[in-house]
Amino acid sequence: MLDHLDLTGRKCTAGKKLLCTLEADNILLCTPLLRWYLEHGLELQAVYTTIEYRPQKCLAWFVELVTEARRMGYVDKRKLYLSEVSNC
Repeated sequence: MLDHLDLTGRKCTAGKKLLCTLEADNILLCTPLLRWYLEHGLELQAVYTTIEYRPQKCLAWFVELVTEARRMGYVDKRKLYLSEVSNC
């Protein structure tokens, strides 16, 4: 590492780092990350709030609408443009 510092013209100095992961207060952690921390020795002192998450497809109706419009455009390009104009 000293050779690299010499090559790049940098100096070895002590200073504050951008990230400190030894201690934190009132942070939000998602479940998989919290599970990983716990498996690697994290000691929790308090849990203030939990947020329940139910995985589901977001905006499935919109995805289906766009997909159907694209399929219609492949079949008859006029139908795609006419349906856009009539919705405005």
